[in-house]
Amino acid sequence: MSGLALSMALDGGQAVSQYLDWPFDGFFTLDGETYGVSETGLYRIGGQAADTPSLSLIRLPATDGGRPGESRLECVEIGGRLPEGLTMRVWYDGILKGTYEAPNSQAGQHTIYVGRNCCGRYLELEFVAHGEHFEIMSIMAECQELGRRRGRR
Repeated sequence: MSGLALSMALDGGQAVSQYLDWPFDGFFTLDGETYGVSETGLYRIGGQAADTPSLSLIRLPATDGGRPGESRLECVEIGGRLPEGLTMRVWYDGILKGTYEAPNSQAGQHTIYVGRNCCGRYLELEFVAHGEHFEIMSIMAECQELGRRRGRR
C-alpha cells in the first residue's frame, strides 16, 4: 500500500510537510522516535532503512478491572510466542510504574512478577520487543484490591 502523509507542527509555526508514496497506514511518535505502521509490521523512520522492522509494540487500553478502588498488580501471565528481551511496561493512572523483562520459556506460558509500587486505579500494560515480532494469545493480570484506605494509617 502506498499513501500520503501530512505533518503539521502545532507549536505556532503551522508548517505542513507532505510525504508521498510511503508504504505506511499510520504514524506515531514514541520516546522521540517516529514510527510507521503497515500490514507487515512497525518501522522506525529515520536513522535506519525504513524497510527494516525495528520495534514491535502492543499497548493495551486502560482498565480498572471492574474494581471500585485502587489495586496492586502482582503478576501478569502471558500465553504466546515471545522473543528474548521482551519488556513489559506497567502504567497506573497514566504514570509509568515499572519496566520488567519477560522470562524465557519454551512452554509458551510466561509469568512476569512485579514490584510493590505498581498500584493505582487504572492499569495499562505495554509490551515491547526491539527488532523481533511476537504473538500474544492470552494475558491475565493478577491484581490485589487495595480498597479505599490505601495510604492512610
